[in-house]
Amino acid sequence: MIFNDLQNLPNSIGKLKKVRELNLYGLKITKLPNSIGNMTGLLFLNLSTIPIEKLPALVELGLIYCHKLDFDDVFAKITKIKTLKLLSLAENKLQFLPASINNLKELTNLDLSYNQLLLNPNIGNLRNLKTLNLEGNRLSTLLEEISNLTKLETLNLTNNLFTSIPTSLFPFLEKLDYGHSAEIRKLIKK
Repeated sequence: MIFNDLQNLPNSIGKLKKVRELNLYGLKITKLPNSIGNMTGLLFLNLSTIPIEKLPALVELGLIYCHKLDFDDVFAKITKIKTLKLLSLAENKLQFLPASINNLKELTNLDLSYNQLLLNPNIGNLRNLKTLNLEGNRLSTLLEEISNLTKLETLNLTNNLFTSIPTSLFPFLEKLDYGHSAEIRKLIKK
């Protein structure tokens, strides 16, 4: 359904209980019908500028390039989804994450790439996190609290402004992507 002229989803979409993936990215829809919450089989939902009113118990949620959404409202709703394992918030011009992000205890994959994060995201209590993508932000340091993420296997720090990285991160990482940053290369050699 990418780049379609569809402007409304029918209420009957809620009857599609076996649909596992719904990609609405790029559509001109301005509102989701409340019946979307009845799609109990839905595991992955990708939106663009569509306001979120009611969401089913998703496993994966992609809010990519949705910078026109009210993210205070978005976070109030998505942090109640206890089943969420993958959350992509890429390309949303986010400058911070609310502390409520730590309510997503089952989250294993968090994509915060290409936002405008200046401060280390408040994610120290996401103990099940295995993959964290911070590529393309404005981060200059990583706080020691990130070392609480003992299940973290993959960390992408490409295209940031890092001048220091806590060495406590490295014992449990399997993949560290820092792109072409000469500054990080110097730090890792120490």
